[in-house]
This record gives sequence, structure tokens and C-alpha cells, in this order.
Amino acid sequence: MSLAMNVFKRSIEEHILDYMPEEYSAAEITFKDIRKNNVQKTGIMVTLPDRIAVPVVYIDGLYDEYIQGKDMEDIFKEIAEEIERGYREAPAYNGLNIKDYRNNVYMCLVNKRNNREMLSNIPHRTVNDLAVIYRINLPEINGNKASAVVTYDLMETLGYENTEQLEKQAAIYMKENDPPVVKTMREMLYEIEPELAEMLPEDEEMQMYVITNSSKTNGAVSVLDKETMDRVAGLIGPEIIILPSSIHEVIAVSGNDIKARDAAAMVKSINDTQVEPEERLSDNIYRYTKEKGLEQVKEREDRDKDIDRDIDI
Repeated sequence: MSLAMNVFKRSIEEHILDYMPEEYSAAEITFKDIRKNNVQKTGIMVTLPDRIAVPVVYIDGLYDEYIQGKDMEDIFKEIAEEIERGYREAPAYNGLNIKDYRNNVYMCLVNKRNNREMLSNIPHRTVNDLAVIYRINLPEINGNKASAVVTYDLMETLGYENTEQLEKQAAIYMKENDPPVVKTMREMLYEIEPELAEMLPEDEEMQMYVITNSSKTNGAVSVLDKETMDRVAGLIGPEIIILPSSIHEVIAVSGNDIKARDAAAMVKSINDTQVEPEERLSDNIYRYTKEKGLEQVKEREDRDKDIDRDIDI
């Protein structure tokens, strides 16, 4: 951590309570490095003695604004407002028994290399260059979803003995509450931007399917559902190229419609320009067949396959 960030944190610690109501005078101020998908963030917590649920305000973006010249007083006010809002909107977790939600387990896909530190502390399984992790759904906060990563300690608290038991329950919960969804790119766009969908040609040369879940949140994991993927194979052919759009969805195209090398370049470009770091899944692409399941396409394999195609032509 840079010296400037340390000075920034110390300034917040010394002055933040001056911008908050009297009820916060006995609050404890702590900073915590929190591992999110692909990135690590710095959060400040102002903990009231009688509250279990404590809001976290991430200060990384505010630090960048401070470096660019934003006044510290404005930063103090913004943090104070976020903390107060967090407490107002936090659920009353005092009587919460997390064991009551032990069956609300679901799976997410994350990048294995970018999350090595996080993965060392939580149950998971690997799939090519990706990792399946587990979360538990908790009561909503003002209509917004609330969840927690299942750590080894939480797994034990919930009564699960191993990752296999977690995954079995997650498969049941997701099928009943957030099942896989397969739609054409046109259908998906109609739900988001109908005008843009109208601009797509009716007879697209390359048919693209979006694979996600009904909530469209952490839906990329649906690519691991064999029943869903076999259905996609029935739509576009026996060999499917999978382009990881984000942790929320992937795109499937026929292996006959695009070269793997071009697909990989497309994914890398989109990740670099359009996907937030916390939502990126992978720069790599994958191939699905009913016989072999999901496989990562290697760079050397890309070149060799392109050479073979050139010879055939």
C-alpha cells in the first residue's frame, strides 16, 4: 500500500466522526482489505456497539478522486452519508440464525488465477482455468439481494461436511429458484434495449445464444449444467464455442461459425473495454461437446486448428 493511501486512511480515521451524529461518538473505526472477484478493495467500517450488521464503505474510488484534487471535507461528508445510509438500510440481523438459510446455497464461477488468495480460504472446485465457489442467500435488504461467500468455517456452521455436499444442495436450490436460461442474442437485447435489437438482421450469419440464469446474476455458472448445454448443442450444432461475457453470462456460437483465435481476440477486447474488473470471468474461450463436456481452448490448439482448416480449403 502506498504512503499516500496510508495518509488518506489516517486522515479519514481522525476526522470521520466529526461529520457524523452524536450517536456515533463511541463507534470503532476499522479498515479492512476485502477480496472481491478479481480485485482487492479497501473498506472502512464504523461499528456501533449494539449492531451486528455493519456497513462497509469502499474508499478506493474516493482515494483516486483525492489524488485528482477532490477536497477532503467533501470526501468525509460522502463517507459519513454512506455509513448512515448503510445503517438505515441494514436488516435487523440481531435475531438471525444463519442455519435457517443452510439450504439457500448457490454456485458462482470465478477466475482461478485472479482469485488465488480468496480460493485458499474457501471451499471450491476447479473447472479448467475457472473455479466454482459457493454463496448463501440471506434475507433481502430493502429489496436488494444479500448473500455471503461460504467459507470453511461457515460450511461447518451450516452442517456441510465437504464441497460435494455443498454442490449437491446448490444444484437443487438453483434448479428450483434460479434455473438456467438460454436465449438468442436478439431475445436478450429485446429485454434490455429493444431499439438495438431491431437493428440486428433477421437472418444473422452467426447465431449467438446467451446462457445465463433467470435472475441474470452470476449466471455464467449455467454453462456447467449438462442438460442446458446439450440443449444448446441441439440448437447450434455438436461443437460449441463458449465466449465468457462476464460472471453473469456466457455466449455460445457454433464452432463452424467462428475461428477460436478470432473468438479469443473478441473476448479479450470486450473485457478490456466494456466489462468492469469485478465482473470479468476469463480472457480464454472454451469448447463444449456432449462427449467431452467443457474444455478450455489452448492457444497452440487455436493455431493448429486454423492451419488444418487452411490446408483443407
